[in-house]
Amino acid sequence: MSKFVIMKFLLSILFLSIQFVSAQVTQIAVITNPEIGPQSNALNLIEVVEDINMRQNITQVVVLGNITANGKFDEFIWAQEILDELTAPYFVVGGEKDYFLSEGKGSEVTLLWSDDKQMVVDKNFSLIGINTLLSTFNTKKYIDIETLTWLDEKLNRLQVSRMFTFSYHVLQSTENSFRFFEKMLDKKVFSFVGIEDKSFANKSIFEGLYLNRKDGWGYLMVSTNRDSIHIKKILSEEIKKKVKPEIVRSIFSKPLVRELKEPVQFVAAGSKIWSFEKNKTTITSSVYNSEKIFSVSRNGLVLCLDLTGKEKWRFDTNERINSPPIIENDLLVLASDDGDIITLNSNNGSANQIIGIGEEITSGISVIDVQDQGTTSKAVIAGTVYGNLYCYDLLTLDPLWTQHLSLGSSESSIVSSIVHSDNKIFLVDDVGTLYCFSAVNGMLIWNLEASKGGWRSSVEVLFSQKASEKNIYLIDTAGNLFCIDALLGTAKWNVKYISANGLIRLNNKQELVLPTKNNKVVIVSPKLGKVVSEIELPLETSAEAITDVLVIDDRMIVGFSDGRVYKIQAKQKAVKIFRGGLAPLISLTNVDGNCLVTDYDGRFTLLTLTP
Repeated sequence: MSKFVIMKFLLSILFLSIQFVSAQVTQIAVITNPEIGPQSNALNLIEVVEDINMRQNITQVVVLGNITANGKFDEFIWAQEILDELTAPYFVVGGEKDYFLSEGKGSEVTLLWSDDKQMVVDKNFSLIGINTLLSTFNTKKYIDIETLTWLDEKLNRLQVSRMFTFSYHVLQSTENSFRFFEKMLDKKVFSFVGIEDKSFANKSIFEGLYLNRKDGWGYLMVSTNRDSIHIKKILSEEIKKKVKPEIVRSIFSKPLVRELKEPVQFVAAGSKIWSFEKNKTTITSSVYNSEKIFSVSRNGLVLCLDLTGKEKWRFDTNERINSPPIIENDLLVLASDDGDIITLNSNNGSANQIIGIGEEITSGISVIDVQDQGTTSKAVIAGTVYGNLYCYDLLTLDPLWTQHLSLGSSESSIVSSIVHSDNKIFLVDDVGTLYCFSAVNGMLIWNLEASKGGWRSSVEVLFSQKASEKNIYLIDTAGNLFCIDALLGTAKWNVKYISANGLIRLNNKQELVLPTKNNKVVIVSPKLGKVVSEIELPLETSAEAITDVLVIDDRMIVGFSDGRVYKIQAKQKAVKIFRGGLAPLISLTNVDGNCLVTDYDGRFTLLTLTP
């Protein structure tokens, strides 16, 4: 063999080796917990972005954890402006502050960065971003049904066997993690998380390196070689001093599937009539009227079922819906997060009218009777983030009147639902002031400040019993109950230290039924102004929140955030009758004496209460 041929052969091997090595040094950058809000945190993130842009072979950037410090929309915009300076593509997986402190309950992540779930496929691995937070249940760790459905579709087509996952909580800690990991049994996984969880600490989980930590800003640089993972901790001081960064070595590994302690589903004998699965996240109550059941998913899909559980029609508003619909004769009335009031024909789902307020509706909507000069008409009321109150004719959505909340120089937002009684409407603003307006023309009749009424400045719920009682009931964030005279605007009585969770129902004696935060249901007499009885719930439910209570005649049904449903039997004994899955229960609806159960994953189940 000639020297030329040997030299050419060696150069070919060298060239292939260089190609192989360069293929292995593909890197991803992981930025965690920027908490944009304070000026210093914004400056830290700017420096991180600039440092990442100066490096080579970075194919993807992941931003994980609390993007904002306070969940304010301006903070989201500021973070986006800084991150958009990255020369490499990036995606975002938000944290608790983004979902629980923001006005949109995390919808800002979807609005600004397309989605709260992402997948990027590389030659040697894939990156998966997963939201494990439920905006309406702060204590829950859960993967929503849309994410699981999306993952099923993606993973079925995915050929890569190595995966990086990015989530705020450790995936194994989510209540329905088995649904995720059953699709990953043939994969090898390494997880990055946004918050420390020592109970799941192992070599396959790496907590984020926070930008706003005391030792300066920093981020992670991740590269792989087969199953090996190299994580460089890039700290600001190390860059300035040209210090060699710390390197953490780990490996991809098979996922650990957590065993369930009890069966996911339970149905008492003879209690289930039918079940229907929409597979869409549902956060608002279902409503029933004229042999039709109506439900709205979070992304605006309106569904109508008949009494046999079959779909009659559906209508996609393509808008985020955070408040339950209202049925009034042949009209279904909805309010979108964008500030639209929508009416649909309840018989066939066709669009009737739509009007854009142009402001975020923070009160939900209320349909009221307006009695003026001997005639009665129907109107729809909505309150906004800017403290404006709008009243429209229900049939035409023509404006009737507008009112603005303003005490002195202060501006308030309407944060409570709007209740009505005896030609008056009542609402609470964000500083706890209770207002009474005329339903006819919107004129202010009276207002009662929190300090004078005796409740906290933050109010959980406002409730009107019926016009003949002339009372309005209010629960503050401390769980105290207050009764206010609807005519005079004065506090009549209160019941404190009961830890009411914000729900009020009525029993067949017209007593107030209040679930509490300490695993009880208390019964309050409006006439006596005191607790007349308490119902202790099973110990196994003590870690869960009561999400709804349904009272039908002398029967009481209680639903929980883990999907369990209990019926209160004679002598106040609670018996479990149903659990459709691990999803939180959203609502219990009376359907001709039966109980319709709606859960967070969009599952509807009709139960008979006769056995």
